[in-house]
Amino acid sequence: MKNLSLVHMAVAGFSPLEILGWENLSKGSDSIVMGSVISDSSELKSWFESLFPEEHGQWVLIVDGRKEDFFSEAHLQHNRTIFRCVPTLVMAEPKPDFIYRVHRFDISGMLTTDSPVEEIKSCVIRLANKEKYFSARIVDALVAYTYDHNVAGGAAPDSVPPGLSSQPLSIRELEILRLVVRGKSAKEIAEDLFLSVHTIYTHRKNILRKLSCKNAAELVSYAMDKGLLRELA
Repeated sequence: MKNLSLVHMAVAGFSPLEILGWENLSKGSDSIVMGSVISDSSELKSWFESLFPEEHGQWVLIVDGRKEDFFSEAHLQHNRTIFRCVPTLVMAEPKPDFIYRVHRFDISGMLTTDSPVEEIKSCVIRLANKEKYFSARIVDALVAYTYDHNVAGGAAPDSVPPGLSSQPLSIRELEILRLVVRGKSAKEIAEDLFLSVHTIYTHRKNILRKLSCKNAAELVSYAMDKGLLRELA
């Protein structure tokens, strides 16, 4: 049985040199250890089937987003099951269309390939603790996709997008949600809306409660899952 206090990384799709980088990352951490190396979707399937269900939470799977094999339509359903069971981090180029498409695979986090080591370590630990994390550049890319592919038509800016919640957000909460999804801090939102930071925190707390999200990263994930990024643009 593996040490439950450690996070075990499985890396998928990376080159030998990149795998060496992941090994060095684990050597520089007291809580992350290098585990399995996976080359393609067939190996990913075999690796997943070798785990007992209780082991799923001991691993964080890190996938190279540049390898289309992991995100092809042929592997959508099966890999989606794996990514849903094992917290999965995708390392991707900041390409809006790819990032938006990948959210269908139920991943837990996404970073750009040039993310700093400390952010990567922090993200791995967050995912192991059942949190979700999307870096600021990933959010920016999603927002860019939203503006380029706006399908909301002539929806009124103060309307509530369908599927938001059984507890609908107020107009002000929707306004704040738009800014949170765009990666703005509470201080920046307060300045934009001419409100106090305390007021923004209160609104954000209410939004999190209504949408059953724990943090801003989960709000972004919620917006992705519900297709709201376009509608909130």
